Amino acid sequence: MVAKKILVVDNNDLCLKFMDRELSNLGHEVRTASDALIALDILESYLPDVMFVDMVMPVIDGAKLCRIIRGMEKFSHTRLFIVSAIAAEEVIDMKGSGADAYIQKGPYQEMRQELLSALEFKGSGSETVGLPRPPNSKVLYPREVTRELLSIKRHSDIILNRMDEGIIEVNADDRMVYVNPAAGRIIGRPEERLLGQELATIFSERDRKLVRHVLMTRAPETFGQVPLSVNHFLVTLRIFPIDEETPSRLVLLKDITERTNAERALRESEKRYRHVVENVGIGMMVIQDECVQFVNSTVCRFLGAETEDFLSLTDPFEYLHPNDRRRAAEGYRQQTCGDKRTWMDTFRVLSADGHLRWLEATGVYSDWEGRPASIIFFSDVTEGKRVEKEKKSLEEQLHHAQKMESIGTLTSGVAHNFRNILAGVSIDSQLMRLLYPAEQRLQEIVDRIDVSLKRGARLIEDLMHFSHNTHQPNAESINLTDIIKETYRIISSSVDKRMTIRIDVPDFLPIKADQAKMSQVLMNLCTNARDAMESSGCLRIAAQAENGRVMVNVTDTGHGMTRAVQAKCFDPFFTTKELGKGTGLGLSTTYGIIKEIGGDIRLYSMPGKGTTFTISLPLARPDIFSSNTETREVRAGHGECILIVDDDPDILRPLGQFLERLQYDVHMVTGGQEALDRYSDILPDIVLLDRNMPIMDGLTCAGKLLEQDAFAKIILFSGYDQDGPNGLDDEAMACFQKYLTKPFDMVELSTVLAECLTGEPASCANLE
Repeated sequence: MVAKKILVVDNNDLCLKFMDRELSNLGHEVRTASDALIALDILESYLPDVMFVDMVMPVIDGAKLCRIIRGMEKFSHTRLFIVSAIAAEEVIDMKGSGADAYIQKGPYQEMRQELLSALEFKGSGSETVGLPRPPNSKVLYPREVTRELLSIKRHSDIILNRMDEGIIEVNADDRMVYVNPAAGRIIGRPEERLLGQELATIFSERDRKLVRHVLMTRAPETFGQVPLSVNHFLVTLRIFPIDEETPSRLVLLKDITERTNAERALRESEKRYRHVVENVGIGMMVIQDECVQFVNSTVCRFLGAETEDFLSLTDPFEYLHPNDRRRAAEGYRQQTCGDKRTWMDTFRVLSADGHLRWLEATGVYSDWEGRPASIIFFSDVTEGKRVEKEKKSLEEQLHHAQKMESIGTLTSGVAHNFRNILAGVSIDSQLMRLLYPAEQRLQEIVDRIDVSLKRGARLIEDLMHFSHNTHQPNAESINLTDIIKETYRIISSSVDKRMTIRIDVPDFLPIKADQAKMSQVLMNLCTNARDAMESSGCLRIAAQAENGRVMVNVTDTGHGMTRAVQAKCFDPFFTTKELGKGTGLGLSTTYGIIKEIGGDIRLYSMPGKGTTFTISLPLARPDIFSSNTETREVRAGHGECILIVDDDPDILRPLGQFLERLQYDVHMVTGGQEALDRYSDILPDIVLLDRNMPIMDGLTCAGKLLEQDAFAKIILFSGYDQDGPNGLDDEAMACFQKYLTKPFDMVELSTVLAECLTGEPASCANLE
């Protein structure tokens, strides 16, 4: 007999040893397995010629194992023999199992003979009869107990096979050992292709990790709320032990695909409905039993509140203006207490940030969950209400702009006249300093005059800046203490005598900033503080140097600000003052100026407790500040010819005397035509020309001079700023060497003359 490869599968250890011994003694290669799962593991690397499979085994029985093997192509030539001890009680379905034949278990002597017969068996895989029984084999009699147990098993199989839910049994290693037809239908594979496989492999990649984790914990678990994906089905999963002694567990799969799809469709429908309700642009609120039952996001957006804020209201009309609440409540009560007619009204509402809005409301009666309710639809008509008010405001702004333009023109003219006056005094003062350097008492008087002149010139600059807001930033090292003291003097004269103003500042606080803009910052803060206190209270300005910064506090004891007002107070055009009492630009301008020079501004306020504005600015180097005050010297001429043209003798005479003292050849005229006549006679090296003169102004005169001599050097001076309301553009400025603003400093004038005469470049600047 040719030696064969044989695999014996039997859970009976004695039977397994008997068959191993007998077949090995015949020279065959024998391997054994105590259950079907072990057999499947062996078959992954072993191809037997013959298999003997016990019919009745735990986990996977012999018939199922045979079907699994017959489903594998590589075992198509393997002979399968079922070894059965229940042949008398149950007819074995040879064709359904795929076995070639069966062997009746009995006394080992008889089984030995049947094993030999099986090895000689030549039948095909379609044989449905057992092997010939030896002549001396005993007649088999059915055992009643075995028959009853088989009947119970068949009954259980019928129930399990007809269940809609999938039933799977897994062993201790989480491998499937039983799969009912419903589970196979859900998974999409027959039982024989699933037995022995890991349970988690039937689920989608997304769910496998979760299932493995639950199986590993070996705790009963239900996935009733989280659908898992199997094949193209969605299922719920229940895992529970069979009993306390058995490591195997049952897995219940329930197909919820249709239910889940229906729920998804319902959610999508609800989502579409909610999307319409939430985004239609019309507010919607349901009031029932004087409580808000529903509110959409549009209402929340109108009022700047959250849904929870409305649902917790004890008064559903709390957000309405106090004067409108009673009217709204009456409309709601009439509608829900019998009068079901639709009502319409317009209400003012107070949003969470304190802003007032206008809403048009339409109340519709409804049975909300079986009880009377009112569905109120809101449309925001604030913009419509605002149009007329805005139109009126624009008209007032236009009127204000025209008024400010007139004031600016007037201010410019006044400033021009004042600058001419100051110019005459300034030149006389500097001439005295030049003529009498040894007169100490006289020099002290001149010093005091110069201080007053500079204060007057600065006041004019501030006046021009506040009336036209055209002042360009001119960062320089300045003493902030001087600006605070000057602001204190100005504000003290404009407040009620019952109001106290205090300052607490050191003598010297150097910063690098534009002096006019810093004055504007302090004036804005002090003016706001004054208005917040009305007629009494205390305004305190304190400043100190701290960690390389200058800290300025402006504190008032006024009515203070709410958080909502604090959040918007730096916004342009935001104001809490009455119409006509504020533009809403003061604090926004202040904020911009402080940020422009690298500073920071913050506020601290409580309603009824007052307000403190804190400004933080970079501290400038004291040595840079002090270098700006060094004594400068006038630069003398060398006999160059200068023609001075000015209609004001109070400026013309002292200016001529001063320049003669500087060794210039000076010629003076009082009008444009006279200047044209004199120019051709003397051919001056440079012309000092006043811009504003009667009959022929300076610009006209300059044009005619340049017609006579295209290389004429002209310095234009005026009481108007170069870049002010009557300023000159770049094209006009190209005609002149310099533009000087009165009153000008004679040291600077001598420097400019020297630079122009020598051809050295010098920037155009306002000289004081």
